[in-house]
Amino acid sequence: MAADPDSTVSESIATRSSRHRESRRLVEELDRRILTVQADVRDAAALKEAAARAVAELGSLDIVVANAGICEPAKWEDITADSWKDTIDINVTGVWNTITAAAPHMIEAGNGGAVVITSSYAGKKVQPMMIHYTTSKHAVVGMTRGFAVELGLHNIRVNSVHPGGVATPMGSPGVMAAIESSTKENPKVNQMGQPFIGPGWMEPEAIADAVAFLVSPAAANITSEHLSVDQGMQYF
Repeated sequence: MAADPDSTVSESIATRSSRHRESRRLVEELDRRILTVQADVRDAAALKEAAARAVAELGSLDIVVANAGICEPAKWEDITADSWKDTIDINVTGVWNTITAAAPHMIEAGNGGAVVITSSYAGKKVQPMMIHYTTSKHAVVGMTRGFAVELGLHNIRVNSVHPGGVATPMGSPGVMAAIESSTKENPKVNQMGQPFIGPGWMEPEAIADAVAFLVSPAAANITSEHLSVDQGMQYF
């Protein structure tokens, strides 16, 4: 069960439907079964229904990736009440909803399993000019640790992954322009988060590889860990 990432709250239904169609095509090309359900992670009932349907049709649930998130750069005084609420509702409550919808099925199956929460570089270090986003990504670090303790009783591992810059819609020119605009009064903050290697950004596959490791047998003894895939950004 994975919650699809959103770059903005207003992302079109057509775009999300296209993602689902492409995911279905790729999985079916491998001669595997897939069930895609379009739901808002803020809707706990919809996620519980999707999880129940998946288990009913596919038999079990062993891996959960809570990956939905938004980012709307702005100085603190420009963050609206709606933007704050949307960010927390999707980036924090949406993660809670995803895991609480899935965990009962994992516990009932008795096979253990793995949960990965997508946090961010901003979950380990401040991301300037987006207090709401930084707050949300720090919050899911605490959620990772809390779920790791309680779900560990059922041999379910819970970890978080912390991407740096990734070539997705969240890193679109519009978002980059918003960040640049918000730092004009304090340009020195642009020096934060410098990568040690690479061009300063990664393809999504780099994060997918980290998630695949965390849910694999190779990580069988890793839980409550916070894995950075950020080219060293958190340290400089």
